[in-house]
Amino acid sequence: SNMLNFNKPAGYDEVQAGGEYTPIELGGHKLKVFKLEECTASNGNKYIKVYFDTAEDDKQPHYYDKQYKEDTRDTKKWGGVATLFPTDQQGKTSKTFKQFCTSIERSNNSKIQWGSGFEASIVNKYIGGIFGEEEYENSMGDVKTARKLFWWRSTDSIADAKVPEKRCLDKPAND
Repeated sequence: SNMLNFNKPAGYDEVQAGGEYTPIELGGHKLKVFKLEECTASNGNKYIKVYFDTAEDDKQPHYYDKQYKEDTRDTKKWGGVATLFPTDQQGKTSKTFKQFCTSIERSNNSKIQWGSGFEASIVNKYIGGIFGEEEYENSMGDVKTARKLFWWRSTDSIADAKVPEKRCLDKPAND
């Protein structure tokens, strides 16, 4: 009987098998912001949802787009979202918000426009992000680990960014 002689098709190693999941690499990534959404928290404070994907020249390009397209669940949601609170508990500018704005400016050699031009001065711009691991409890009460955007940085400072320490849930002492 003839042995089947079958060569590996192009791009075979890069394709995820159905249902497999490649986690985002920890550490620095080049991101692109594509949408801002203003929301109101239960206490009345306004905050911004930043929708982003990894840039076309990141080490994992278009990561969230691929993840979204391969998700077959009805409940699928865009994974690249971060919450940004412009002010802290005292109503002053939050450090994270300032970091976000200056990182946008440095990464794009641009200026944030306050007022009605704010969104337009950020959407489709590049920014760096540092990703780390964070523990959370799922609905069954099991502790799981997720990979999350921890910090905003300028794109020129992500190459040598260290992987952040894992954020762990505080377990009660009597556990």
